[in-house]
Amino acid sequence: MNKLISVIASLCILTLAASCSSGRSAVKAPDNASRELKAAGLNLEALGNKEAGKWLAALADSYTPWQKMSLDGSLSVKNLPLDPSVKIYMERGSLLLISMRVPLLGEVGRIEIDTDSALIINRRGKCYTRLATARLLNRIGVNLSDFQDLLLGRVFLAGSASLARDNVTLFSVSEGAGGNLIVSPKVQRDDAEYGFTIYPDGKMFMAVAFTTDETYLLQNEYAYPGKHRTDIDISITAGKKQYRGTLSYGVPDTSPSPLKRAEVNPSWRRVSLSQLFSAF
Repeated sequence: MNKLISVIASLCILTLAASCSSGRSAVKAPDNASRELKAAGLNLEALGNKEAGKWLAALADSYTPWQKMSLDGSLSVKNLPLDPSVKIYMERGSLLLISMRVPLLGEVGRIEIDTDSALIINRRGKCYTRLATARLLNRIGVNLSDFQDLLLGRVFLAGSASLARDNVTLFSVSEGAGGNLIVSPKVQRDDAEYGFTIYPDGKMFMAVAFTTDETYLLQNEYAYPGKHRTDIDISITAGKKQYRGTLSYGVPDTSPSPLKRAEVNPSWRRVSLSQLFSAF
């Protein structure tokens, strides 16, 4: 699990969970709520199975089907000299390409993930790293579609599928402060938990994933400043270290031109993940 979270952190793709402060007296969280929510002392009220199923089915129906998609936006990360523009190209469940560019210099970084491996390129540092992700992802029960759902702010069942009418019974739903809905998978791993908080209008508010030993915490907070923009504030805690960044993008294009795969220059150095990022 620690290796997985290292991979997710490096790619700036995370899950989030949710909590909202409440001025009302706290009540006990439902037994199937995550430990994080229980510890927060939130004012939660579990929905009945019929009501939860109806609400989840309506949320699933709001998700536009897609096979290929591109997102155009920007990435802001502390200590980077410039905020690069970002081009993301995805093929559902099989491919995720992220190209980072800055004015005058062109592409400075590239992330490519398919079902077998990940390639991360630092063009400024003339170096790259490769990660064999397939065995790792299968072992800890996640897949590429989960990362794509995170980017799009969609509820998913890790390693299985996006929220859909045929899997609503696998989630529990509780209502929190302000009418926000907290969605949690009924079955969690022993070593990690995850969940989602949804605004009353069905848009993602937060998502969280954390190891039960409290060593790693990954959380995203989603905002929608305008009709055609999504901002994802990413926060990663790894031991005593914390990393933050913001990904912003506009309206998804569901009929995109494919983004060409990168070619590794034979003269570039293959380095470790930490060496690659320190070279930026």
